[in-house]
Amino acid sequence: MSRFRKVMGIEDGSFIPRISKHCLLAGVLMSHFKVEDVFLERITVDGMDVTDKVLKMLRKARNVELLVSGGITFAGFNILDPYKVFKRTQVPVLIITRRKPNNEAVYSALRKHFKDWKERWEIIRQVGNAMEIINIKSERMYIELVGLTYEDAVETIESLTIWGKRPEPLRVANLVAKGLSKNLTEI
Repeated sequence: MSRFRKVMGIEDGSFIPRISKHCLLAGVLMSHFKVEDVFLERITVDGMDVTDKVLKMLRKARNVELLVSGGITFAGFNILDPYKVFKRTQVPVLIITRRKPNNEAVYSALRKHFKDWKERWEIIRQVGNAMEIINIKSERMYIELVGLTYEDAVETIESLTIWGKRPEPLRVANLVAKGLSKNLTEI
């Protein structure tokens, strides 16, 4: 059983590359597999506002014990700074991806397309390399951790993965974000 009772999962919705200016970000707060609250924010495609929007969600939610994120990049290359989130809130951050991050490709794309690529790359570099795990459903995933141990992360993933392949707060946040943005071309 996970030591974290109140867990917020965050995921972004759909957007149209090179057309959409914004994307939906959903935060779902769950306690004991029950949705306590849902938070929605608009983030800028390829911007740098996702960290501030996540901090805003955490302030509204209160008493969040763990943030589970479906990656470090949202809405293209809008990069979440998990160290800033942890430093400001003391809420540990567990980043989960299905595929191993290709940091070389990310580095190359950042250098090619962004004037502030060094700032963006520094956040990714600081987080380090993703660790591979196999969850309770025999699914391979990669995790990055800020403010919690590997053991706590694995235990949390195991205890919160019930119906899908990922922990429930993350699975539900994905359903909300994708479902609400499915027919939107611009929000």
